Amino acid sequence: MHELILEFVRAAPQPLALLRVPLDDGALVAAFETKSSPEAAAPRWIAKFASGAHACARLRSESAALSALEPWSSRLGLARQLAWREAEAGEPACLLQSGVPGFARPWRWRGGNSALPRGLDQAIAWLQHFQACRFSWLPWPALTLGQLAEQALADRARHIAAHPEWASMLGAIPEVLLAPPGISHEPAVPVHGDFWSGNLLFSGRSRSPAIAVIDWSGFAPGTRWHDLLTLLANLRCGTMRRSLGRAQAWEAVFYATGRARDMLLRWAGLSGASGATVGWAFHLFAQQRMAWELGLGLQTRNPAERAQAMQEWGEIVAAMAQRGFPSPLA
Repeated sequence: MHELILEFVRAAPQPLALLRVPLDDGALVAAFETKSSPEAAAPRWIAKFASGAHACARLRSESAALSALEPWSSRLGLARQLAWREAEAGEPACLLQSGVPGFARPWRWRGGNSALPRGLDQAIAWLQHFQACRFSWLPWPALTLGQLAEQALADRARHIAAHPEWASMLGAIPEVLLAPPGISHEPAVPVHGDFWSGNLLFSGRSRSPAIAVIDWSGFAPGTRWHDLLTLLANLRCGTMRRSLGRAQAWEAVFYATGRARDMLLRWAGLSGASGATVGWAFHLFAQQRMAWELGLGLQTRNPAERAQAMQEWGEIVAAMAQRGFPSPLA
């Protein structure tokens, strides 16, 4: 057990029940008050610890995010950072944060004009509230959308050099589609970076639940579309008996007529974005998400997860290429 965790256990006013869950290169420890039911109560605190440069960088990124988001933690339903300790003398890095209430809801959508999953509207409303926040400081230099695109292309070149066997997949999206159309000077905005159902915790009334958002290691500059596209791209599509494959799900969500595409149209209307801007943001998102799921960024992937991502993204980019890489709103 990490020394920082032991310090918090010893300082607790009453005994705690600890739940340990293994993570890549480390573990998560959740502390519950013994007089509360773990099924009904939020953890008193959660600790993540990790070894290795890659995993420590991921925890460091989340620590910086929680520090920047601290003034907004109550309004947005976020954990607060309680303690952070860098890796030293062979001991892992450790991030300790407050617990938040709620449970994740696995979402499934039948496609077309069938109703979108319950809770999706609340997630979209949270995202709008988040994007309206004015953060006093951010843990990265200010970027324009043009610089963001340049960074994505530089990352792609670096990834292809490191994995030439993936060159056709990583380089499939034409470079011209990754250049922002006439908005290069506009500022990038903060994004969660991994905004999907597994990182959204719902609690309270079922018709109007409170939402807590966890796992901020991907907090970074991005476009106003990135988190929404992440949410929709990770919808499970199909019936209980037959789930669609990932490429088919992208087709149902982003290209087929239906409620998911209607949601994208409404978001475009609210933001005043042109079709060309939406197309650029979508292709930039696809490039960045591909690298994320392949484990080429801060997010680690074990061999089985990487193999699955390779198969799924090979199918996705092949389907996009067959269509001529259109914008979802074309």
